Amino acid sequence: TRDEQRLAMRGGVRRLLRLGTTPPLRYVVGVLDTREKLALGGAPHGSVPQLVEDALTACLDAAVDHAAAQDAATRARPAGSTPGGGSSGGGLGFHDGLPYTRAAYDLCAEIAADDLGDALLSAVRRSATALDLATQVRTGLDHVSSPKLAEMRADVAAQVDALLPDGFITRTGVTRLPDLARYLRAALRRIEAAPQDTGRDLLRQREIETVTAEWHEVLALLHPAERESDRAQALRWMIEELRVNLFA
Repeated sequence: TRDEQRLAMRGGVRRLLRLGTTPPLRYVVGVLDTREKLALGGAPHGSVPQLVEDALTACLDAAVDHAAAQDAATRARPAGSTPGGGSSGGGLGFHDGLPYTRAAYDLCAEIAADDLGDALLSAVRRSATALDLATQVRTGLDHVSSPKLAEMRADVAAQVDALLPDGFITRTGVTRLPDLARYLRAALRRIEAAPQDTGRDLLRQREIETVTAEWHEVLALLHPAERESDRAQALRWMIEELRVNLFA
């Protein structure tokens, strides 16, 4: 299927770009502050190098997306707008946002190499922020003892686990990493507010459970490769946005 092809192609492009990349691990770890390093210690990856590898993969994906967008913008220019007054032509060879020619791949590699150190550091730092907030959420849950809040406690714990699994940086994507912090801050506010009106919190949780069940029903009808597509996963992020609207 088209989704299977795109999934396999993205994995192949990642692998090729990774083979030509040396991640600046010492640079990234060396400029992190103490709090960020402590936060990374709570990552699900098992080690800081594995987390950096996850961040690197996300940065390479972002470079491919950037290259595809740059190529699309060039193709969209009207005739005469390119240097020399000619047409912008048919592009370098991107399809579905992925490179299918050497020229398209070379552009991806060039963009990836241009600012890899800064992009990687930014991704790791944003991940550290999310991990630090996740620790705060879990600590807050540890102090929730009322039986009336048992469902809230279980729901928030499951939400945090779903947001930050092993490989969460690539899964989330570098452009959406700041959103993780918003979602986790909303979870903190929920923990603070829930004891004041447990009934209201439960009603809002039921809304989340309803739309989540509907999303899972849709996923069950899809081919496994389709479940990983951007359009299918977009619903997941919409549910997280709904959580923010309901609980923040």
